[in-house]
Amino acid sequence: YATSGDSGGGRWKQNGVIGQTVSQSPAQLVNGLLNDALGNQWAILSNNNTISVKAFGAIADGLTDDTAACNAAGVTDYVIDISGLFIFITDKVSFKYLKGNSVGDSKFIVDGTFNLSASSILRLTESDKSFIHGAVHVQCTQPNVSTRAEAIQYPWALDFVGITRINIQQFRCSGAWNGVNATGNTGGAKIDTMEIGALNEGLNVDGALDFWHATTLHFWPFGFTLLPNVLNNIYYDGTTIGPRFGSVDGLDIKTLSTFRTKVINESGNLSRGPFGNIGILQLDGSFSSITHSAGHVSVSSLYSTSGDDNDRAILCTGGELTIGTHDTTPFINSVTTIPCVECNGGSLSMGVGVARASMVNSANYQCTSGQMSLGVTEFRGGVNTNRTIGFINQTGGRLTLVKPRFRDKGTGTGNALTVTGGDFSTIDIDSFVGWDYLIPATLGASIYNLSNVKSSTPTISFETNGDFVPTYTTNTCSYVIKDNFIDFDLSLNFDTNAYTTAAGPMRIESGIPHVSAVTVGLNIVDMSNFVFGVNQQFNPIIESTVSRLRMRTANTGGGNANFNTSNIPASTTGIALRISGRYRAS
Repeated sequence: YATSGDSGGGRWKQNGVIGQTVSQSPAQLVNGLLNDALGNQWAILSNNNTISVKAFGAIADGLTDDTAACNAAGVTDYVIDISGLFIFITDKVSFKYLKGNSVGDSKFIVDGTFNLSASSILRLTESDKSFIHGAVHVQCTQPNVSTRAEAIQYPWALDFVGITRINIQQFRCSGAWNGVNATGNTGGAKIDTMEIGALNEGLNVDGALDFWHATTLHFWPFGFTLLPNVLNNIYYDGTTIGPRFGSVDGLDIKTLSTFRTKVINESGNLSRGPFGNIGILQLDGSFSSITHSAGHVSVSSLYSTSGDDNDRAILCTGGELTIGTHDTTPFINSVTTIPCVECNGGSLSMGVGVARASMVNSANYQCTSGQMSLGVTEFRGGVNTNRTIGFINQTGGRLTLVKPRFRDKGTGTGNALTVTGGDFSTIDIDSFVGWDYLIPATLGASIYNLSNVKSSTPTISFETNGDFVPTYTTNTCSYVIKDNFIDFDLSLNFDTNAYTTAAGPMRIESGIPHVSAVTVGLNIVDMSNFVFGVNQQFNPIIESTVSRLRMRTANTGGGNANFNTSNIPASTTGIALRISGRYRAS
């Protein structure tokens, strides 16, 4: 026993040192030594260098304050064992080496009596040495309140600020305000499993100058599920942060899963963002999202669901974020205008994936600024979805699309692709399945390869149209964009009325887009019931800057320079003209 009435359990042996001052309180048990009333010094005996915290006076009943006993144990070089113990503390406790059995029965317990000005609840203290073996749980008690101001704002549940190469097998905090503080140089950290339930911020890693390894990081409302007010009004309010990664040299996470909490990558205290990779990123539930503003992070596989109108899955505003396979599922059916995935700066690259959308008034993927690249992704609209905006929108920046596929057109007016601005685009889409697209009238430096066959309604008239009113049996034009060339096929079948006042050259308003004077070839496929002069031959031309075709003579012998009223007689039936061709889009 260290003091009268403590739990005991420590084994001691005289070490031969005499003449010492008596020490009978746990706070004086430095390095596992105790001096008796006769001046003899006793050394605590360990089992393979492991000693129960009860040997230093901890009662471990979950009710009695064991803070002093824990700190007495923590300064020793022994592995302090809390397996099967419930340890109530009211101030910060520090350890070099800690061991537990499971998160269910190896706990530090705190309540509103805890010193809220402390820097943390539990701290690991030794660089290159400290560890948690087995499993340890910091359990924070929260009242069932409805606002953040009413919640107990505990200090960090665990901190190893500035401690390098720590080793944690399993750690859980529940009911916490802040989870784990790993700021400063915590490089070389090796974590097997970290389970964090925190209302404000789950994990902060900023300043690591070496690899930061974690097998599983799991952010979930541990400790809040039986507190409905806290759960619904605070944890689910859209501001809860899971992990925050600042300056990290060598981020290495195998699986990161969040439930209704945010992942933040940002510029940290070394003026740079995280560098590294995340294997599997699971963003589950509303407000589970990743915001990337700095650094270079690669995510091998991402899964995201959401059900809130003010939510998004991915926002990139700076740095480089690369995502491999991905599956985004926003269950949103109302008036949200927030894109599910947005690049508004930096570079966002995404590989093969599936975009399941029930959003109707916002883009699934939007490029606002920066550079956004999207690989082969299947966009599923939902057969009953009445979309009003494009699946993929570009209003700025640079957009690259590589063969996305679309299905389930639904009943809405929204397009598969809508481009209204930006530096340039490189778009290759070979499967629209009923969807449409909208791109600028002038393509500029952009490159488009769009398999969707679009149509226009051409008309024929004269420079002075007068009373010329043709009756069409066919007036169609189909066209498609292939590597910035327009292939088109125009067909006119019409009857003329008994016109008398029309004059001047004939013109065909074709409705074909992106016209230019650079033609590869225009061919007359059919030309029937026109009137020609002697040796009069005509070729079609495209007027630059307008989507208008004219017929001009191929030679000057015996004819006018342009098709005119003399070639299209009044009161004639069955006049036919079909022209096909290719030109480079402007």
